[in-house]
Amino acid sequence: MIDLYTWATPNGRKVSILLEELGVLYTAHPTNVLPGNPKPSWFLEIAPNGKIPAIVDGDLALTETGAIMIYLADKFGGFLSQETHQRAKTIEWLMWQMSALGPMQGQAFQHTVAHPGKAVAAEKWILAEVNRLYCVLDAQLSDRDYIAEDYSIADIACWTWVARSDWARIDLADYPNIQSWFSRIHNREAVKRGYDVPHKAHVIVS
Repeated sequence: MIDLYTWATPNGRKVSILLEELGVLYTAHPTNVLPGNPKPSWFLEIAPNGKIPAIVDGDLALTETGAIMIYLADKFGGFLSQETHQRAKTIEWLMWQMSALGPMQGQAFQHTVAHPGKAVAAEKWILAEVNRLYCVLDAQLSDRDYIAEDYSIADIACWTWVARSDWARIDLADYPNIQSWFSRIHNREAVKRGYDVPHKAHVIVS
C-alpha cells in the first residue's frame, strides 16, 4: 500500500492520476503545505523540500513529480516504455513539462489570478511565453494522438497543467491539436478518478 501526500494542484494530481491508471492500491492524504501554511515536522521528514506530492512506499519516501512518476511507471510496468528511444522521448517531454510548461504557467497564475496588474510588463512576457509553449505542444501533437506516440507519463504530466490553461488566459480552441488531445485524455475514467482524489480522501491532521 502506497501513501500519497497531495493537494488539489496540477502537480498533486499527476501522481493520483498515474496511480489510478496503474490500478495500484494507495491511500491519499490531502496535505496543504502551500505557501502560507505551516509545514509539519512529520511531513518534512518525508519531503525535506516541504512540497507535495510525496509518496511513501515501504521504506522509500520520494518527492518530485518526475522522480515519482518514473519510479511508479517502472515498478508497476505501465506508461513508460522500456525501449531506449521511446523511453528517452517520453522522459524528454516529462522534463519539458517540469522545466517549461509548469513553471511558466505557475508564474502566469501569480500574475493573472493571485496578483493581477501588479507587474504589467512581466505579466505580458509570461503570457506570451506560455502561448509559445502551447504552440510547441500543439506542433508536437500535429501528427500523433499522444505526445510521445503512446499514452504515457508525459501526457499525464502535461495534461494536469493544460487543465488549468485558464490561469494563462489560454483558449484551447486556438490550439486544435491540444484540444483534441486534451479531450482524449479527459475521457479516460482513471483520469477522472485521479483528478478528484484530493477532494474525496480523508484529511491528515497535523
